[in-house]
Amino acid sequence: MTHYLIGRDNFLRRLLRPLLLIIFYFALACLLTWPLIQQISTHLPAGTDTLLHYWNGWWMWQALAAGESPYFTPYLFHPNGLSMVYNNFALLHILGFGLLRPLLSAVAAYNLVYLFNLALCGLSAFWLAKTLTGDNSAALIAGVIYQAWPHRLTQPDHPNLMSTWPIPLFLLFLYRTTQTKRWRDAILTGLLFALVGYMRWQLLIPAVLMGGIFLLFLLWGKLDKQVLVRLLAAGLIGIIFLLPPILLFIQTWQAAPTEFILEGEELRMQTDLAAYLTPPADHSFFSRITEPLYARYYPDRGSRSGFSPYLGVIALGLALIGIFKSPRRQMLPWLVMAIVLLLLALGPTLRVMGVQVTAVPMLYSLAGEFFIVRLLREPDRFNMFLALPMALLAAYGLLALRQFAWWQRCRKPLAAGLAVLVVLDYLVIPFPLQAAAVSSIFNDLAQESDQLALLNIPVDPYKSKPYMFAQVTHQHPILQGHSSRYPQGAFAYLESQPWLFAMLQFDQIPPKFPDVSRQLADLAAEDIGYLVVNKMLIEPGYWADWRDYLIINPLYADETVDVYTTMPQAGVDFDFEVEMLPGMGIVKLLPATTCVNPGAVWAVDVAWGTAVPLTQDLAVKLELVNETGTVYRTENFPVSAWPASEWPQNGLTWGYYALTVPADVVPGVYQVELSLHSIDGTIDTKERIEIPITISAEICENGMLPGTADPVNLSFGDEIKLLGFATRQTDDALELTLYWQGAQHMAADYKLFVHLFDATTGVMAAQYDAMPREWSYPTSYWPPGKLIDDKVLVSLDGIGNGRYYLAVGLYNPLSGERLPVIDAAGQPIPDNRPILRTIELDR
Repeated sequence: MTHYLIGRDNFLRRLLRPLLLIIFYFALACLLTWPLIQQISTHLPAGTDTLLHYWNGWWMWQALAAGESPYFTPYLFHPNGLSMVYNNFALLHILGFGLLRPLLSAVAAYNLVYLFNLALCGLSAFWLAKTLTGDNSAALIAGVIYQAWPHRLTQPDHPNLMSTWPIPLFLLFLYRTTQTKRWRDAILTGLLFALVGYMRWQLLIPAVLMGGIFLLFLLWGKLDKQVLVRLLAAGLIGIIFLLPPILLFIQTWQAAPTEFILEGEELRMQTDLAAYLTPPADHSFFSRITEPLYARYYPDRGSRSGFSPYLGVIALGLALIGIFKSPRRQMLPWLVMAIVLLLLALGPTLRVMGVQVTAVPMLYSLAGEFFIVRLLREPDRFNMFLALPMALLAAYGLLALRQFAWWQRCRKPLAAGLAVLVVLDYLVIPFPLQAAAVSSIFNDLAQESDQLALLNIPVDPYKSKPYMFAQVTHQHPILQGHSSRYPQGAFAYLESQPWLFAMLQFDQIPPKFPDVSRQLADLAAEDIGYLVVNKMLIEPGYWADWRDYLIINPLYADETVDVYTTMPQAGVDFDFEVEMLPGMGIVKLLPATTCVNPGAVWAVDVAWGTAVPLTQDLAVKLELVNETGTVYRTENFPVSAWPASEWPQNGLTWGYYALTVPADVVPGVYQVELSLHSIDGTIDTKERIEIPITISAEICENGMLPGTADPVNLSFGDEIKLLGFATRQTDDALELTLYWQGAQHMAADYKLFVHLFDATTGVMAAQYDAMPREWSYPTSYWPPGKLIDDKVLVSLDGIGNGRYYLAVGLYNPLSGERLPVIDAAGQPIPDNRPILRTIELDR
């Protein structure tokens, strides 16, 4: 009985230590991600990739439950579906997510696995360091550094970076295989290597690199046959278990080898040398200092500029002690590993404080000749794996402190204090979170038995991660989707439909196709039942334009989405404001302005609808009439570019009309009368729509410039006027705001050029070339009479001091011809390039 109790006590003591370690590292994970644990069922880690990975978990288990391959989904890019071979599946996270979903809400399951994987990172590094150093304090520090590594925690939406715990375990059992020569260790080495590949196949690249360096030092001068056989067996086991993804990779590589690398990524996603000594941009204590520094280091990265490679003061200090005070054979593999990973992370050219230093030869340029290295795509990603050699060097540094008596006297509290300082040095809390909520309409759609697809607007597939997140709730196919690399033909359907292709091109603004119901009917024929306008992804000035353009009333609207049917019905989804003919009338009438100047163009857009099919072609008459009934101008137009004789029941279309006001008309109050008649003259409606307008000799409010603008009144052809401009100059850039006004409806999409050239020599110093508003508002969309502001940023980098001219112009990109320019006095501008002002640079 005594032996039994002693054995039980020993067992409980052996169980208690790992249990306490798990609790410690899980508590640390909760601290590092605070307040995630507090909002575990309502919020997710911030970032759109979180939404993608959440969808990945849902789809993987959905496919497996249905006995389907998860590497093709019919839920994305309806009606063709999408190959998911290129997609980044965080399989370790997905496994835990699926196992917990029956027990918890999906959001809580995702977050709990996220936290547990982060805790396992610390635990696995502890186990490796404990095995190598034999010291609990050194192992504790190693685990904390590896777990709290800034490059991991500054990418909250990448759960595969929270799941790198198999790499320390792989190196641990690789070490044990060489030391014990046991088959069990060799088998586990192979299995853990395969597990790294299933975590994300690209992570095999650093795992092989780190394992190779470690193995080289382990076997140097003492290789024997038994160890070699077991290592070969471990490699064979790893390859066997990785065979399915290897074959899948080979298949996709043969189909599209260029899809695995994007040119330009390596330069943009390299590491700035100064960032290794700069705390994270969102650091809990230093963000006011560090955020502008990271913006300087990475001006070309956008939202990814905050990925921090910070080494840490405490970790770096301990690592340096480890390098100089530890036995060379112990620390050397980790030092070599750290140097190689750091040099690779620096990328193909050296970047220091945001400046490219091209004269320095870089290891990545040499290693990049080996295609396997470039498959990681972004040199910056090597920083993630720098965490492990840094953690081990720091562990050896802490171990070296044992030689000091003062350390021995207070070893445990000092080690604990250093661990706390490491956490404070790395800390980025509050951890960025986002609400895990979708519009309630998606819950209603989930109850529908028909699996009609949804077209999300904006159409751009690169914005589709929120759409995929909502799909987990409504479970209807969508026309977009995201993959790490899109396979060839993914966009085929979107590009084959002119209406959808126009949405792809201009993203934010509605297309100019007038035949709305015909376009909706084409979608309905492909089992696309709904349009979802996502207001949070559309600039505030544009989502109301979508509501106008689609004509019909939304089925559902809240602050985030408007949902429309693709099968609208008269009397249900739209009503006539005025019935012009039996079963046919005006649904919306949108004058461009209520004030116009003599000689200018006044425009009105009219949405027509039908409750019955039409058989005759119709025309619209516009008449400018004064208060006494005198007609000053009459113009006739086809009712729409879509002939009325083709309008079906429940048809909806736009008519765009523009009336030129006579230049000699007396200013005053007028009205435009709109009437309808048939082309053959058999129908002439008595119904007249009266639209009041004011003709003013003064500048109308819609043409008034801000007080800060300089008026110029330039005419570009007979289509566009430049009313004025404003400039704001800094040392680095010139901000130019142009105030345009369309003189009529335009068929062409003109491009703007801005030239900054030397006032003496005429040599070009800087230029800008794009469609208005950075390609987002083409001139064919401009309503006549509307004042349109267009901001342009011209970089002054590399331009010397001196006197320069600032000039602008418009040209047709199809012909290359510039629009002729006339000044306010009616004189032509030479070269059709008016000079707006002189710019003096003296910096």
